[in-house]
Amino acid sequence: MDRWTVTTRCGPTLAVEAEGNGPGIILVHGLGFDRRHWRSQIDALVEAGYRTITYDLRGFGDSQAAKAAFTVADLASDLEAVRLSADVQQFHLVGHSLGGMCAQAYTLEHPEQVLSLTLASTTSHSGNRGSAYGAALGHLAMVGFDKAMED
Repeated sequence: MDRWTVTTRCGPTLAVEAEGNGPGIILVHGLGFDRRHWRSQIDALVEAGYRTITYDLRGFGDSQAAKAAFTVADLASDLEAVRLSADVQQFHLVGHSLGGMCAQAYTLEHPEQVLSLTLASTTSHSGNRGSAYGAALGHLAMVGFDKAMED
């Protein structure tokens, strides 16, 4: 396993790990986790012939916290710094929760780098629209499609 740090464009230093050989796959963890969250998947991916790359988002695990407010676009920029430091051209991208939001933003900015995108338990945004969507899905589940369409 290789370990290193990368300094982002905005300043925080991120902890990065890579393991295995073959096509690259970058795994981005969710809120409240760190790169170790992926441990059980890494062994299977390495055995399948992938080079897995994980890192700690700003303020998680062994990465430094940001000194100022930041956006999902900043997290996507961090992912690009990780990709460059890992010397990976094209790669498969997996994002969980907040990591999925980061992965979506990254893919929109750098579609030529991403071979595939896998999103797990994530959203494209947070706030009122997300809450309204969740409420609509809950209503649909309770009353069925036809009744929900009437409502």
